Amino acid sequence: MTVLFADVEGFIAATAGLDAEVVAELVNRYFVRVGAAAHQYGVTVDKHMGDAVMALCGAPTALRR
Repeated sequence: MTVLFADVEGFIAATAGLDAEVVAELVNRYFVRVGAAAHQYGVTVDKHMGDAVMALCGAPTALRR
């Protein structure tokens, strides 16, 4: 199994002056796109933490290619 952690570089600085609703919308759009890309390759998104995504490749079962 491979574990991937990904977050948006500079996210806090980039969103510092924005309203919470705007930040939430940006993060949700990011999560939707990352989730779609993960699903396309058979990767399981395990959790979201702030602007970060933890994804698992080879879980719950190993990929066979």
